[in-house]
Amino acid sequence: MLLLNFLWVLLPAHAQDLFLAPVKQHDRWGYIDMEGKYLISPKYESANDFSENLAAVRINGKWGYIDGTGNVIIAAKFQDAHSFMGGMARVRFENMWGYINNLGEMVIPPQFDVANDFMEGLALVRNYGKYGFINKNGKFVIEPIFDDAYNFSEGCALVMQYGKWGFVGKEPGIRELPLSAEASPFFSEGLAAIQLRGKYGFVDQQGNIKIEPQYDDAKDFSETLAAVSFNGQYGYMAYSGKFVILPAFEQAEHFSEGLAAVKSNGRYGYINTKGSIAIPALYDEAQPFKNGLAKVKQNNRYGIIDNGGNWAVAPQYDWIFDFSEGLAVVESSQRYGYVTPKDQLQIMPIYESAGSFQRVTTTANSMPHIIVQAPAESPLQSQQPYYDLKATIKSASPILDKSVLVNNELYDLNDLAQKGTRIVQMNQNDLTISIRIKLKEGKNKITLKAVNRQGSATSEPREIIYQPEILVEKPNLYILTIGISEFEQKEYNIKYADDDANDIAAIFDAQNKLSNAEKLYGRVTVQKLTNEQATANNIRKAILDMKRAANEKDLFVLHISSHGEVDSRNNYYIRTYETDAGIEYLSATALENRWLADQIRDFKCTTIQLIDACHSGAGSDIALRGAAGMDIAISELKQALSAKALYFFASARSQEMAQEGGEWSNGAFTEAILACFNQQKYYNSSNGQPITADSNNDGFINTDELNAYIAQVVKVLTNGEQTPRTTIEQGTPINLFVLPK
Repeated sequence: MLLLNFLWVLLPAHAQDLFLAPVKQHDRWGYIDMEGKYLISPKYESANDFSENLAAVRINGKWGYIDGTGNVIIAAKFQDAHSFMGGMARVRFENMWGYINNLGEMVIPPQFDVANDFMEGLALVRNYGKYGFINKNGKFVIEPIFDDAYNFSEGCALVMQYGKWGFVGKEPGIRELPLSAEASPFFSEGLAAIQLRGKYGFVDQQGNIKIEPQYDDAKDFSETLAAVSFNGQYGYMAYSGKFVILPAFEQAEHFSEGLAAVKSNGRYGYINTKGSIAIPALYDEAQPFKNGLAKVKQNNRYGIIDNGGNWAVAPQYDWIFDFSEGLAVVESSQRYGYVTPKDQLQIMPIYESAGSFQRVTTTANSMPHIIVQAPAESPLQSQQPYYDLKATIKSASPILDKSVLVNNELYDLNDLAQKGTRIVQMNQNDLTISIRIKLKEGKNKITLKAVNRQGSATSEPREIIYQPEILVEKPNLYILTIGISEFEQKEYNIKYADDDANDIAAIFDAQNKLSNAEKLYGRVTVQKLTNEQATANNIRKAILDMKRAANEKDLFVLHISSHGEVDSRNNYYIRTYETDAGIEYLSATALENRWLADQIRDFKCTTIQLIDACHSGAGSDIALRGAAGMDIAISELKQALSAKALYFFASARSQEMAQEGGEWSNGAFTEAILACFNQQKYYNSSNGQPITADSNNDGFINTDELNAYIAQVVKVLTNGEQTPRTTIEQGTPINLFVLPK
């Protein structure tokens, strides 16, 4: 690569910053500077503020875009056109909406009934009457299935489907709101106001009610406080739902810069976050503070005060707009001018209408113009050591030289042309460039430079942060499943416990077939003991083997489907294949729960137990699996574990009989576990609502979701005669199972 050290001092760039605002005079729009002089003559039917150095203007009934010198950069051919944001602008062409870049290229073809600006990387669009969200490549990230929707706010968007409101995130799934609830379309500080049965409260981004609807009105949180109305008076509450400032105001607005406008005795003033009066109630209207200033209305005229309550702009105008670049539009007698924050009338109100001043960077029309298409946004995160930079250079005369500056090293693009760079001549002078940039670890700053006879130009810098992907070693999952239907003592035989073990083994073994990217665990080791294999010695040996194999980051799951019994000394046992008949022989031939609890304690990793204990099963298609002794089993396990997390799932409560049946070919408890992993559809018997397995829509089943699902489904399967019991102590939800896509 040829390093250039001299070229850019030969022809200095002539970039210039202007401050321009659109104004209307004699029914035509033009652009003035801060002294009120026209820099672009009034010749347009309509004109918008500048954004990203371009402004949309209407010429002969069509919209196009001009630069700061008034040159048409994008031809006027659109039915409607909006401001640029992030290098893209939405336009309407032939009655459909699409998106262009700042070269005027249609990067997302016109195909939508309605299109909004991109917010948080996604744009709300309507397609064939339904709303969805697209990314900047024009691809649907969230399919158009909604009857109504709002823009994204803090990672969520309010949507309506089948007459019900809910929230969507950028991952699949709808977080439903309570039936008949309506919510604010905007999250603020993680919460959104919700209206339910005429009362207001707040929900989080999962749609969970965090502050119960009990207020007459509620406004968004701002600076950790939200204004709410209770019994006709407004106060301010914290995230906890407790009032920090008691209801005492007729009206209240959100906090901004430590102050909030409140109304008392028909007048507005401002309080601080402690509820003390900061600015007396003297105003007919009051707006939030911004950059130390706030608009207020007094005696039917608008002015501006500072945060000490002093007049910055005396109340003498019909309306005042926000300040932009140090000047604010004011309206007086249906004419518009501009005022400074020090009450100086900078430009007299002589215009029929006016927009805001914006900074516009211009270069001489004949200098090169560089537009970087990729990366479109900066900074960009990358896990790859290379990035393909793409750009276009537009010039009124031949390009004499072109270079790229990477981390303060300047390289000649002509020299790079033989090393993977692709340069295409679009017409006589314009070029498109694609170049593979080698990145260093951390922050990389990249700019392009181009030279023609009139001077040089430099692109807006782009930052690419290269962080190599760190391969995290995944934990392993160890499964021991035990199911005994046939015993040496035939009177204890039941029908489906061995099917329980077979089915649990199969569903977890299938997790090994997932790709490495999909897997929760590096390896899933499944061991199954059924019927004559399930002796006490074999079970003990299997548990000891898995205890030796598992390390601290792994997970051990023990599933048992057999008889659970209590002896005369109140000790709990699992009946194994060879256990002698009668409770007096349990201590000699069964699997003692105390021994099992001690082994669970000594595991280095987290353990989860799923116990489908059986009591009696002869002579009927529906066998009863008694849960007597589960309290003892849990108590013994708690004592053994002490400070360690406890995850224990039992098939039924102490006084209930656990069931198995030919309809399922499983125990009800195990059937519910399998149904959860298979996302089988069941409906709540009390309210008819579907029972959701993956409640947070993340593609995994965790311990909390498993608990919630089996608790409801077992009731459905057994007509409410069996209620599983779950004990989770000192443990956070653990992802246990990857759902099929």
